[in-house]
Amino acid sequence: MSQDPFAPPRADLDVKEERGPVPLRVRNAVLILATGYVVGLMMNVVTWLGFVSIPGLEGQAIWSQVISGVATFLLMAALTWKVYVGRNWARIILLVLTVIAVPGLVGMIVLSTTLLKGMPVIFVVMSAVNVVIEIVASYLVFTGDSRAWFR
Repeated sequence: MSQDPFAPPRADLDVKEERGPVPLRVRNAVLILATGYVVGLMMNVVTWLGFVSIPGLEGQAIWSQVISGVATFLLMAALTWKVYVGRNWARIILLVLTVIAVPGLVGMIVLSTTLLKGMPVIFVVMSAVNVVIEIVASYLVFTGDSRAWFR
């Protein structure tokens, strides 16, 4: 008897999956997501430095804006990296966040005319572009050769 029957069970957790190279669709999705995140961070920095005033943020402490903006950027960057390395849960979270973002954008554009009047047009356009980027990226990671690669 070579094994101790009272020893705790062992699991071989160092199994490496051979997925093959990252599909072009996933690379493109990650590239456009990263571009959108960097542009969003730059828009935040412009606001934090006081070059642009956004209605509703004037009374908020600058440190809270910086912490939330940087934390969001880092979390989304980490999520995007996990999509790039092939984590299926990351692409599902990306899809869920995209589904949540679309009604928010539509509501902002349709219902909040006073908010839009006070915001610079470039910020409204870039917000819309970022949601479109998320939609396109979600489409890319759920279709074609990406679909099989994540399985």
